[in-house]
Amino acid sequence: MNLVIDIGNTRIKLALFEGQQMTRFEVVSKRSIVKLLSRIDRKDVCQVIIAHSGRLDEKVLDALVGLEILILDSATPLPIVIGIDSPTTVGRDRLAGSIGARLVTPDEDILTIDMGTCITMNMMSKDGRFLGGTISPGLRMRLRAMNKFTDKLPMVELEVPTELIGSDTISALQNGGIKGAFYEIETFIDLMKTSYDVKSVFLTGGDASYFAEFTKKAIFARPYLVLEGLNEILNYNARNK
Repeated sequence: MNLVIDIGNTRIKLALFEGQQMTRFEVVSKRSIVKLLSRIDRKDVCQVIIAHSGRLDEKVLDALVGLEILILDSATPLPIVIGIDSPTTVGRDRLAGSIGARLVTPDEDILTIDMGTCITMNMMSKDGRFLGGTISPGLRMRLRAMNKFTDKLPMVELEVPTELIGSDTISALQNGGIKGAFYEIETFIDLMKTSYDVKSVFLTGGDASYFAEFTKKAIFARPYLVLEGLNEILNYNARNK
């Protein structure tokens, strides 16, 4: 099996894959990842890929001693072409999500939306070229910013208001911070469908369910898309040693 570890800004996702089929999924804190790794039967794992934001804790590598490890970085060979001006700076999670989507619809222009700490929207052409996209604050970041950078605006819960316009400060903040992000996403979907031959829109990330329940647009909600893409990167490198 393949062990896929995605160390993000706020949480760590871990999955086991047999071929392209995910057989186990865990979300853990940075404090508990080493303990979880120690409980995985190493006889079942043939190779590991690690994608990380920020510093990689050496204790994680120590827990995987003896296994074949691929640490994803800007030099890692990929099954796509990065068609932007600064290919070494693009987030590996953005690329992995697009690669995961391409596994599902390999011969289409694809838009992938990842709603996590930030919201990224990424275009992949039908010939396997990553074209770039947008990066904007995530839902929680938007709400937190309005509280932090003002004197009187409160921190509000991440709840999608039912009313069209806010009738008080709390619902006004939620309408602007949350629904404002939703309208931004829907507008970008429309623009990409006008500019490219986009037939498939993939949605993933920790906050994806909020938009999935709100929008009437046709989307594929795939919560494990980045992990699926990381697994494909691992398999691609194994095939091309």
